[in-house]
Amino acid sequence: MSKTTLYPLLVLLSSFFLYFEWGTEQQSFLWQMELELFQKLGSNPGSLLHPLIFLPLLGQMLLIYCALKPKASRIARISAIVLIASLVFFVALGGIMAGNYKMVLSILPFIILSILWLKSSASSKSQA
Repeated sequence: MSKTTLYPLLVLLSSFFLYFEWGTEQQSFLWQMELELFQKLGSNPGSLLHPLIFLPLLGQMLLIYCALKPKASRIARISAIVLIASLVFFVALGGIMAGNYKMVLSILPFIILSILWLKSSASSKSQA
């Protein structure tokens, strides 16, 4: 598997492990929340229209596109990361404000892999 396919898949996988904690005894990973969302989609399709749901999902779809099409444009790569980062920002903000280190730490794989992917794609362009 080439880097151009591996990085978008790793960034996608890391986005599923964003950790949310709220209230008392309520916590969930993004993949659990998305699974629940899709299970209830038939009864409440409008729930997808919230920007903090729709934009990251669009970003995840773009990541799948980038994995399937290794020559995807730089704009597609950056857009995918920025769309998911809209949610990552709020997870980080909530974690920092609540003093919840688990939430803050859960964003690190996404950020690190995104940076590595962008650096890798930039260095491969300069070598070509």
